[in-house]
Amino acid sequence: MEEPRSGRHASATFQVDALPTPVHHLLNYGTSAPPTGPFAIFRISRCPAALHTSRKRSMSSKAAVARMVGKISADNSAMLLCDVQERFRSLIHHGETVIRTSKLLTSASKELNIPLVITEQYPKVFGPTIRDCFEDESHLQSTPTFPKKLFSMMTPEVSEHIKSLNATSFILFGIETHVCVQQTALDLLEMGHEVHIIVDGTSSQQALDREIALQRLSNAGAYLTTAQSILFMLLKGE
Repeated sequence: MEEPRSGRHASATFQVDALPTPVHHLLNYGTSAPPTGPFAIFRISRCPAALHTSRKRSMSSKAAVARMVGKISADNSAMLLCDVQERFRSLIHHGETVIRTSKLLTSASKELNIPLVITEQYPKVFGPTIRDCFEDESHLQSTPTFPKKLFSMMTPEVSEHIKSLNATSFILFGIETHVCVQQTALDLLEMGHEVHIIVDGTSSQQALDREIALQRLSNAGAYLTTAQSILFMLLKGE
C-alpha cells in the first residue's frame, strides 16, 4: 500500500512546506544628466573608486541571489546519509519511505558520481546502516562510513573529509529529523554551505518532532525539497 505523500496532518503524511519566493532589489543609478557643482564627484562614471565599489556590490548581489534561489549542480554537491540504522527501522515514522528514498538517492550518487558520506550513531548499540538503503552491497561497503557519538554528522573526522570533496551544497537525508539531521544542517549552514533537506528521506519517531524540525531548518536557511525534485535539478534534462 502506497504511503500518503501530501496533506495537512503530520501524523498521517509527509508534508512539503511551500518556500517563499525571493524578492530581488535592483539598484538603479539613473540616466539623468550629469550632476554639476560640488556634487559632481558622486557621478559614478567620473569616480573609479565608486565604480569599483558598485561592481563589487553587483557581484555580491548576484552571489546573494544565487544563494537565495538554491540551484544545485552535481559538480559541487555531496550527499550525506545520516544514521539510517537497523535498530531504528521499526521505530521511525514512515521509516520504510525513508529507506526507499535513501536507496533512490544512493543509486543516484553512484550514477552521477556525486560523493556520498555515511554516518552511524554508536553502531555497537544501534547496528549498521540498513542494507536496503543501497541497490548493491558493494556500493555500501565502498562508501566512506564514520561511526560517531555526537548527534551532528559534523564530527572532526567528517568535517575534515568533506573539505576534500570541494562541495558547497549538501543533500542531507536520514534520521532523526529533529536531532542528528537538524544539528548537522545547522552546523553546515554555520560553515557557509547550502543545505538541501530531502523531506521524504528524513523522519523521526514522532511526527510532530519531524514537522517542527523541518520548520526550524527552513527558517534557518535550509532548502526543503523532495528526492525527485533534487534529482531532476541535478540531471538538468540530460
